[in-house]
Amino acid sequence: MVRLDIRSLRLWAGLLGPVGFFLSLRISLATDLGPEAQVVLGLLWWMLLWWIFEIVPLFVTALLPALVLPILSSLEFAALLSRYSSPVIALFLGGFLLSAAIEKCGLHQLFAQAILRAFGSKKSAVLLAMMTATAFMSAWISNTASAVIALPLVLSVLRWQAKEDPAYSRALLLGVAYAASVGGVATIIGSPPNAILVGYLAENGISISFLQWMLFALPLSLGSLIVVWLYLSRVACRFDRSESLEIPKFSSWSLDQAQRRTLIVFLSAVFLWIFRAPLSQQFGIQGLTDEMVALSAACLLFLIPSGKSSERLLEAPDLQRVSWGILILFGGGLALSFAVQETGLAEWIALQLKFLNQFPSFFVIWGVCLLAIFMTEVTSNTAIAALLVPLVAGLGSYFDLDVAALLMATVLACSFAFMLPIATPPNAVVFSLGKLKIKEMAKAGLALNLFFSLVVAVFSSLWLPLILRWTTLSLDGLETVGP
Repeated sequence: MVRLDIRSLRLWAGLLGPVGFFLSLRISLATDLGPEAQVVLGLLWWMLLWWIFEIVPLFVTALLPALVLPILSSLEFAALLSRYSSPVIALFLGGFLLSAAIEKCGLHQLFAQAILRAFGSKKSAVLLAMMTATAFMSAWISNTASAVIALPLVLSVLRWQAKEDPAYSRALLLGVAYAASVGGVATIIGSPPNAILVGYLAENGISISFLQWMLFALPLSLGSLIVVWLYLSRVACRFDRSESLEIPKFSSWSLDQAQRRTLIVFLSAVFLWIFRAPLSQQFGIQGLTDEMVALSAACLLFLIPSGKSSERLLEAPDLQRVSWGILILFGGGLALSFAVQETGLAEWIALQLKFLNQFPSFFVIWGVCLLAIFMTEVTSNTAIAALLVPLVAGLGSYFDLDVAALLMATVLACSFAFMLPIATPPNAVVFSLGKLKIKEMAKAGLALNLFFSLVVAVFSSLWLPLILRWTTLSLDGLETVGP
């Protein structure tokens, strides 16, 4: 009897990835599949296995399109490499540097304490306060950093209990993990899958502004936060909601010079992201983009003194705080999307799934949500978004489907995986404390996975068309996105 452990599975996956790719070069997989599309299909298989099992760091796998396709297809190296420097990557780089400055000066901790003070001392209120603080931070800095920042506060809250309550401990830990995920939905820079979609649309001549994304996604993020709070406090982790905690008095909420200056730069960037379009129109500013705002804010952080000696708000060593691997992963996803479109692979896959045309559009969208959520349970949500976005766009463009809703639902669903520690970095961060069992997280997360797959499908089908009518955003070109 063959016994496979995790190490053996990773070894086999590491071998089967490139072996399957090279077999795809030698064996004709389908008569109607072109040779270049077959190369990209084999590369999809290779990257999927290596991303799922993390054979090498995710960003290393993301470099494969640029290394393999120029040799084995007509796609040029320069065209593929340009996807690794997409404008959306500049937006995320600026966001990463802003978050680095916020963490460096401790502004996030003061905000979290202020939230706790405002919500009161009852257990249910403190749970909501912790989730709100985590979700807000996650909208602007990485969800991993949000969870890491929130954990010391969670441990403090647990010490404020008159007696230990395992149910309340589970609620706090799961609440922080889940809030970090749903909070990232609210903004383009809040979660990497959001940027994957925005970058993909930009490659196809469709631009989504920061404000337009927030008008659509912020209500979903806020509503999801309330639903998760109610679910944890009343269903999954029942505790005495009326019981109060003995919260110590915090010191006065005063900002030092570095914190004040960082806050001014951050709020200025947020203001310009939200009101960029009307301000550009009012003052005749041409060419101002969200990416330029992000990079300008980042440059200011390296110029403005922190008030401590000759130090600036950000210094060169702070560049180590940037998740450079995530930026490369973005680029790899966009390069893969470009290859799937250019070689006709998206068209071929769509034709193989033509039976889906028999079902109502909503059920196809819901099915894609379920697929994205449960695939994210076993690998990076960024990698899953990078794989699914071009395929879903091709699927929708060939059938009578709402392509805009299909794409948006796919990307949003990647942020609603709640079952396993490996599903999202916040889940892993919380689980690493050793205070939760996998079965506890899986039991609580399964119901949320199923519920939010339906919510995201409904939201994308009904709310997105309203936003398109209310704003100047036009996605009319989506019917031609894809091959």
